[in-house]
Amino acid sequence: MALLVLAGAIEPAERMVLDGWQRLLAPGTSPPGDIVVVAIDQASLEKVQQLLGHRYPWPRQLFALMLCYLHRAGARAVLFDLFFEGPSPGSDELDPRHQDEQLARAAGQCGPAVFAYKLRPADSTPPSPLSGKLLARAALAARPWPRLRRFARADPLVEPLLDSGARFGFANARPDRDGVIRKVLLLAGAPAMPATSTRPGGGSEYLLASLALQAATLTGQITIDQRGGSLRGQGRDLGMEADGSAWIAFSRIGREFTTIPAANVLISALQQQQGILPVLSADIFRDRWVLVGVTAAAGYDRTTTPLSKGGNTPGVYVQAAVLDNLLRSGFLNRVGRPLVMLLVVLLGLVVAVLGRLLHNLWWFSLAVLVLLLGWTAASLGAVAAGWLLDPVAGWSVLLLSLVALVTASAQRERRARRRVRSLFQFYLDPAVVRRLLSEQDALELGGEARTCTVLFADLVGFTSLSEQLEPERLVELLNLYLGSMTEVFLQHGGFLDKYIGDAIMVVFGAPLQLERHARAACQATLEGLGRLRRLNDELAARGLPRLSCRVGVNTGRMVVGNVGSRTRGNYTALGDAVNLAARLEGLNRVFGTLVIIGPETRRRLGDDFVVRELADIRVKGKQRPVTIYELLGPADGLLESDRQRLEMFARALRLYGEGRHDAAREAFAAVLEVFPDDGPARAYQQRLSQQQQASLEKDPVWVMHSK
Repeated sequence: MALLVLAGAIEPAERMVLDGWQRLLAPGTSPPGDIVVVAIDQASLEKVQQLLGHRYPWPRQLFALMLCYLHRAGARAVLFDLFFEGPSPGSDELDPRHQDEQLARAAGQCGPAVFAYKLRPADSTPPSPLSGKLLARAALAARPWPRLRRFARADPLVEPLLDSGARFGFANARPDRDGVIRKVLLLAGAPAMPATSTRPGGGSEYLLASLALQAATLTGQITIDQRGGSLRGQGRDLGMEADGSAWIAFSRIGREFTTIPAANVLISALQQQQGILPVLSADIFRDRWVLVGVTAAAGYDRTTTPLSKGGNTPGVYVQAAVLDNLLRSGFLNRVGRPLVMLLVVLLGLVVAVLGRLLHNLWWFSLAVLVLLLGWTAASLGAVAAGWLLDPVAGWSVLLLSLVALVTASAQRERRARRRVRSLFQFYLDPAVVRRLLSEQDALELGGEARTCTVLFADLVGFTSLSEQLEPERLVELLNLYLGSMTEVFLQHGGFLDKYIGDAIMVVFGAPLQLERHARAACQATLEGLGRLRRLNDELAARGLPRLSCRVGVNTGRMVVGNVGSRTRGNYTALGDAVNLAARLEGLNRVFGTLVIIGPETRRRLGDDFVVRELADIRVKGKQRPVTIYELLGPADGLLESDRQRLEMFARALRLYGEGRHDAAREAFAAVLEVFPDDGPARAYQQRLSQQQQASLEKDPVWVMHSK
């Protein structure tokens, strides 16, 4: 293992674990308040195009306007993580040359400003005079040392900017082989060109600083030790290695910086020019370091860091992290390989001694586990303290030593071997495997007839909500609602069949058998409505509208199984009972109720729940009427007022069923007089009024002409 450490063979695994340590430590830290990112995000691109008529890349007069505004707002320095190469995009007011000059004047008058450029290694492309001029302007008053990384030239920036008196820092990205940015190049060397002035202090080579380091030198607290090849700030070593690179301490800054959309900055600058109170307060930028960069995906300036995956971190946030490390926390220090090798050998020797002393396999395994946890804690603590202690080598030698000694002892101790083997039976239940194998045919096309309970839940007024809310807020609202309700349904044994927009379809009793599925569906419904009431308080706190949902529950025979093609299938439930459940949900609008259940569901509930008979209905496409019921709650929660309401409504419903409509009208009016919010009583009053006015046949069955 020591030789593998020396050869760097386990470096990829070690870096992955160290990334995990930084992700683990990051949530406990807060982003620094003295660094602000002005983000050229997608919203800014769209807003600037809409309000100012400029596509990206923007004319440089906009960046000049932004720079002067930030300077007046009191920014300590403005760093542009953008490459101003080539002439500026034109505009109706200024040609490209004038725009470059306008940005240069702003850089000279509204500083301090630091502009990014890119260094290039030696290749067949001859360096241009502007490249030499840029390097001369960017050079520090110090000489590079031998181990420093060298470059041959720089991609030149526009000439007016080079004569502005601004500062310049390179912004070269240096990802590892797996594409993750873990280190940053702070200092580099480059040859002075004959056509340019020699570097400050004399000599034929330039010492160049990165974008963040060039800005940090403005504090006057950054010093460069040329002899030792180190960087010091605030009286201590910052952790730069002799080749000019440093390990970024991402975990010390959390995951986000204060971010302001660039469009808001430009709008504020224009408002300030016109004497209008800006939308942004100057306090946001006062005494802060401001970095301007592209965060929109179209900018192609994205990378991967230990705190992110898939290349989703804009490069400007990496620059912000580097600047924070320079100003506050310092970089991570890598524990040298010789010391790691020594620790690995010592761990191996400790395990060997323990193997000789502890003949009991369990005690020996526990001792190795303690060492493993101790080494892990040491590695994690080292990262928290600013040191990179590679954990994989220690883990490997401990685990390999453990395996070797366990294997040797297993040949001598058959009983210990049986104990080790018995541990694995808890990882997999053979009965579960046999069941999965025996039920493979259930995944084929087709299904089976089964009595189940199906539930449909739908939001009230979702169409109007979708018109009132922005898409992002609408999705946030819908996710909160669906997540909360679905969790309740699943906890009661339901199977989430599908989402239909804002509606939820849940089956109880399939694919696994469920005893008393009608009761489970009703319990889930009532608990879901209670959860929704609590969710409404959270929605109100977020500034989102309150929600209400209607539910239809029905029990009956239905076909459950996989429906679809050989390549795409969906496990679902089909049949008249399913259709009726969907219709029952819609009938809540007619009766002003929240939950309506079908007759078979009512029969299976017994006396455990409070239900109210609503009506006999004949749904569209069916000839035989069915009796529907309103689900009110559990029987043990019935209040005296609820009992009175049910008795009064039942009497009125009985009169209506007997055809005594005048008496029924008075009875329903009596219900509404005591309980003015009773939806079913109001529905019957309206029906009686319509029957009286239209001289309709006094049929007690409600006929539904639509779905």
